[in-house]
Amino acid sequence: MNLLTFLYGRTSTAYDKGRTTALVMLVAFLLTFICVRTYTRIARIRGLRSAYIAGVHTHHLVFGVVIAFFAGGLEFALLPDNGPVRLLLAALFGGGAAMVLDEFALAVHLQDVYWEKEGRKSVDAVIFGAIFGLLFVLHTAPFGHPNDLSRLALTLIELLNMVGVLIAALKGKLFLAVFGVFIPVLALLGAIRLAEPGSLWSRQFYASRPGKTRAAEARYAAYGKVWQPRKDRLWDIVGGKTGRPLHPRKQSK
Repeated sequence: MNLLTFLYGRTSTAYDKGRTTALVMLVAFLLTFICVRTYTRIARIRGLRSAYIAGVHTHHLVFGVVIAFFAGGLEFALLPDNGPVRLLLAALFGGGAAMVLDEFALAVHLQDVYWEKEGRKSVDAVIFGAIFGLLFVLHTAPFGHPNDLSRLALTLIELLNMVGVLIAALKGKLFLAVFGVFIPVLALLGAIRLAEPGSLWSRQFYASRPGKTRAAEARYAAYGKVWQPRKDRLWDIVGGKTGRPLHPRKQSK
């Protein structure tokens, strides 16, 4: 069974397994992100006017927060079954979450860095959100089904894996840390590899070990030359190029 067959089998049973809401949320998340990024890229080129409320430039992050909170509040208040109301709330939440994550970098830097290099954090956040949504649809749980292991063995594995997740995060390997929660081997990989220069682990443990520091800097310098340009080109396709001159009319972001 290849990967495509596996994914098709898992997603095609979403209705039977009660994961319809997760699927709707993921689809709404992706469609909203595509629509928002398409609009902002067109608005940037053509100089379309931004949204203003009471004279204040209002980013779509604000609308996303309101929509997501509204949908989440209704979900907890009404607790509907798997009917159309719950599907609508799932779609609203997914769309609101996409708006928020599309401007994640603005919340981190508290500046309008949407089209700056720092704005790449928003694309990273959207990728995280999309993969998490896919994991929810596939009903993937850490370490498989609990019944497959004894309670003691499962607890020990979880504890050991969380140590790996923590170390990977401290080493600056956030992708490996986050997805290592679901796939333990990724957390282990992030934990045993050299820390990224400037990470908390590097500052704490490499300060007195110049050899480790030089090795880490050399590795990530090579990464920057080989892989970073490829990642940047891919992110340009997904989120648009950074730092391009704007239309002479009023900017949209």
